[in-house]
Amino acid sequence: REARTAQRAQIRAARLAARREARRRREREARKRGSGGGGGGGAAKQRAADAPPRKREPPTPRVVEAVLESNGQPGYLERFLVKWAKRPKSEATWEPLRKLPAEQRAALVTAGREAFNRRVEPLLSGSPAEPSSSGVVAVQVPEHAAARCAAHLHTRWRDGRLLLRQGATSCLGYSTYGKTLSAHDAQQQATHTLLMTNTLLPLIRDELPGFGEMEQFLVAWLHETYGVVVELYFAHALRQSTLTVRSTGFDVHQDTEDFPFIEFTVVVKLTPDAPGSPHSRMRLVGAPRVFEYGAPAGSAGAFLARAFHASIEPDAGTSEHLKIAFFFRASTKGERRAKRGLSAAVLASGVEDELARRRRHVALELSNSNLEAQALAAEKKLAPWG
Repeated sequence: REARTAQRAQIRAARLAARREARRRREREARKRGSGGGGGGGAAKQRAADAPPRKREPPTPRVVEAVLESNGQPGYLERFLVKWAKRPKSEATWEPLRKLPAEQRAALVTAGREAFNRRVEPLLSGSPAEPSSSGVVAVQVPEHAAARCAAHLHTRWRDGRLLLRQGATSCLGYSTYGKTLSAHDAQQQATHTLLMTNTLLPLIRDELPGFGEMEQFLVAWLHETYGVVVELYFAHALRQSTLTVRSTGFDVHQDTEDFPFIEFTVVVKLTPDAPGSPHSRMRLVGAPRVFEYGAPAGSAGAFLARAFHASIEPDAGTSEHLKIAFFFRASTKGERRAKRGLSAAVLASGVEDELARRRRHVALELSNSNLEAQALAAEKKLAPWG
């Protein structure tokens, strides 16, 4: 063993000595070439050193010609497909907001978001004479449910809080959302909003009259209209008037900014229009016409949550409105349950028309079972009062 170790050490020393000798030989040859031993090499190097330095041509700046589309991602993830001047569309690149020229930025961003909305919402390609070209689908929830909800909020929503469980807990407003039509007012926003989180929903359903009934109606309506089983994930309550544009009048935004999995937004106007009052309105970016809420309590509009949209500042004389924005996500578990229930019904009846006839009933039953399960869970989780 010692002999093998000594032999390996000798081999390593020999290799190291060979490398050193090769390096010395290369250095000697380099010195000979540098001293002119190679003919005219030294003179050439001297001429190159005496020559003036070459000016490197600056790269041709890229000029933004147009923005073809936004990628529709929320917040800082948003990118814009930029068409560069004197270059084909095939060389367009996705760029962040900061790469757009400041003097054209607002117009370019709007163009990109319009293109995105038109791609995800085909209704925007309709004739301006068609109400559906607003991109918002009108729906009327039960008027009595909206009126009951509004009456409760009028009496119990005070100083930015809605008391629940006889004052044991509260639903509060939010104050940090700065995308408003006018300069953001945090204190006003906290006073005129309510954030009905997913955790609070069981209590909201139980204690806010009409809320659960409107939710059940919308779950069934969305399933019938879009063919998707949905569940409510959270909601916002808002007071909107000419005095709240700094807090509840919202500039262009998406409802997927906090929760990207939200699929549909439905905004319900709980209060009726005062006689002679202008209608409340909203818009989708790029839509050929705006959406107007109907006059009765319970008038609502449904749209894709990822579409860019904004409030429209109320006209003078518009009455204050209470609204609730419902944010729904697709329910994969509910979809599987609905499909199993419909398949069982078809097999039992042997009539294919049964599938169409029971769509609304399955969605409604699914919603009811979800609400009952959540209510039972809440009762077990929360201690009884007093």
